[in-house]
Amino acid sequence: MLKREVETFARMSHPNIVEFKAVQGFGGTHLEIFAALREGNINDLIEKELFLREPKWAEALLRQMLQALDYLAFKGIVHRDVKPANILYQSLSGGSYTFQLTDFGLCNFIVAAQTFAGSPMFMAPEFHLGIQQTSKVDVWSLFVTLAYALNVSEFRKKRFDTHTLRVRAAQEAANEAGFHPIRAMVIVDPKARASAADMLDALFHGEGRSTPRDQMQSAPKVDRNASTPRKEQTHRIKKTVAQRRHGQEFEGFVTTARRKMPGAFQDDVVEALGGVQDRPHFT
Repeated sequence: MLKREVETFARMSHPNIVEFKAVQGFGGTHLEIFAALREGNINDLIEKELFLREPKWAEALLRQMLQALDYLAFKGIVHRDVKPANILYQSLSGGSYTFQLTDFGLCNFIVAAQTFAGSPMFMAPEFHLGIQQTSKVDVWSLFVTLAYALNVSEFRKKRFDTHTLRVRAAQEAANEAGFHPIRAMVIVDPKARASAADMLDALFHGEGRSTPRDQMQSAPKVDRNASTPRKEQTHRIKKTVAQRRHGQEFEGFVTTARRKMPGAFQDDVVEALGGVQDRPHFT
């Protein structure tokens, strides 16, 4: 397990996954793994009731961990033990926080992950059912982590002795009004459950998503040859540009285009003209 942890850890490169530094002791009785130091794990912040006092940090935790989990999913890796003790934090200047996932001792590649692993309170139903574990088990665990951090519906006082009680606690939390936007994270059927990429799209406009849109399970089938309003609009602009006499003021054309073509803004015109050098392109 330690060799697997080191190999997996060394491949990680993401701002919300703790950095691997070095390893020594292979072949001996003790193996030492060196990772970047952080102030502590979020259990410390939970004890200080940070997330209850300032819910914006719960949202930051959700966003950053979704980005980390989506990165792992894109790499085909299941963490299998997402919980407060395995999420480190570092306070930054200005009073903000960054969160990083750590402890990859139980992780596995999606095709092989099927054994019992993790911490019972945070386990997805797949562990109990003995079915293949995909990256969506981590999504379930992240939801439970948030429910625990915010103590939604008196979550910390609930019983988690059995699989049924654990599922019931998660479902009760999901039914709380404040948790409605993320309840898709704890759908019992993993095929219907949202992925980390789905949640990044739904909540954060896809910010920090590693999974390409066309590889997402929820991605609609796209006919790349089909004409779209945007394509048609760009074609019209190109045609108009070609018909203009040399030397006409560009800004004057942009003003005319915006007036005559609702929805045609300067970016559309720039695109029609072939773009601008060094202009960033976002997907």
